[in-house]
Amino acid sequence: MAQLGWIAGPIVMVLFSFITYYTSTLLAAFINLCSANFKFSGALQVKFCGSVQNMTFFGISTGNGFWLGLGMYLA
Repeated sequence: MAQLGWIAGPIVMVLFSFITYYTSTLLAAFINLCSANFKFSGALQVKFCGSVQNMTFFGISTGNGFWLGLGMYLA
């Protein structure tokens, strides 16, 4: 059964790396959209863009903290 971890582990890591790449690309496109329209956008759109960026960063940091703690617990 231990051999299954050597097969499934790298596959799952590559899968999550693609998910991280995809969400990072979306976030970068969203930041560029907000930056390009900053002069011409209203206050509501600027607050919305900032809120989405903050929620994304909060979610990433929370997820990293969770997995780090779980990895230290299981080690």
